[in-house]
This record gives sequence, C-alpha cells and structure tokens, in this order.
Amino acid sequence: MRAGRLYMLWGLLAASLAAHAQDRKPGVYEITLTTTMVTPSPATYPPRTTQVCLTQAMIDKYGAIVPDNLRSCEVINVVKKPSGMSADISCTAGITGKGTLEVNWTDSEHTRGRIQFAGAVHPGDREIKIEWNTETVSVYKGPDCSALENSNPAKPVPAAAPPK
Repeated sequence: MRAGRLYMLWGLLAASLAAHAQDRKPGVYEITLTTTMVTPSPATYPPRTTQVCLTQAMIDKYGAIVPDNLRSCEVINVVKKPSGMSADISCTAGITGKGTLEVNWTDSEHTRGRIQFAGAVHPGDREIKIEWNTETVSVYKGPDCSALENSNPAKPVPAAAPPK
C-alpha cells in the first residue's frame, strides 16, 4: 500500500514537471553570455548581451536555444528533460573538438546554461589548442521575433562562441 502511494506521488511529480516543460514560451529572449577562455591564454571576457529568437520548433527539437555560430559543429545526443536539456557538441572542420551544453529552465521565462568546449583551431599549418567555458542567463522579452534583424527561425540562433 505504501509503495503504491509512493509510485503515485512520483507519477504526479513527473506529470507536473512535464507540464512545466510545456510552458516554455517561444519568442525573443535576451541572453547574457560570460565566457572564460582557459587556453591558449586564460582570460575572462566582459559579459555580452544579445537578443535571439526561440521558436516553437527549437523548443520541440532541443528544449532551449542552441548555439549555431560554430558552423562546422553538430549538436548531438540531445537529452530533453522537464527542467531543461543537455547535449554534446562535436566540431570537425575549422574548429575541431568536443563540448557539452546544458540549459536549465528556472521558470517558463528564464534559463541558466553552460557550454564547455575543448579542441583546436588550425590557422595555416599550425594547431592551437583552445578551451573555453560560457555561462548563459536568458530572460523572455516578448512573443514577436519579427523585430530582430537577421533572425532565421529555421535554424537555432547564434548564442555563444568564444570572443575573438
């Protein structure tokens, strides 16, 4: 009897978390990115803030805004959770390497995320090892993405490459 109540409680908790996940709002989000370069030269860059469009298609596919500015990279092994998502990043041309991406929704209008990446760039004949971490915070600003110039709702939007 006690086990049955416990399973019922877990079932209700899972259902409420799933309902929370469906409350994510598509639209304009303001994202603040703080990047720390580990190698080749350790540095913490000043926070950068930008606005991006989170489409319903992105919510359905990833559960969050996913960076698209590393053109030679793929977001793979996506795991959507009631409170966010996680994925691996794999880059095979230009920048090569691997990373991880995690985004957690604090509520339907706010996220916190982290990207960790290690790899190399290949200028000419050289190889330069790189490693960086980016912390992200996003806040919902409104439903209308049309005001954002150069937005492309068919693809995830640029969100977090390391500063040059």
